[in-house]
Amino acid sequence: MTEVVTTNTIISFFETAIRERKPISPDLWMESAMKLNVLIGNENDLLFELEQECGRFKSEKSISFSVAKAVALLEAEDIYLQTKKQKAKIEQIKEFIRLAKKQAQITSDEMRSGL
Repeated sequence: MTEVVTTNTIISFFETAIRERKPISPDLWMESAMKLNVLIGNENDLLFELEQECGRFKSEKSISFSVAKAVALLEAEDIYLQTKKQKAKIEQIKEFIRLAKKQAQITSDEMRSGL
């Protein structure tokens, strides 16, 4: 049975490969970047849902409290932390895609110049 490909499985694979100093082919960099580019939509959807939940929380709290207090209460909640982590994950994926393209180009150029 094959494992479902997710942003987490791709990132984990690269974390392991980098930690173990395994070489990564230009094709693998590009293939992974393309997959992440497709899968980032799911991560964006999750972020939007988390942001909506934060908005609901803030809206409910601002009925009884000032907006500033509602925001302070929100920032103490786990949903706020999850939202911040999700935003960071999306930025990491975007940067991975940019760097993967560059790494594939550099490696490809090195291979061509060595021929």
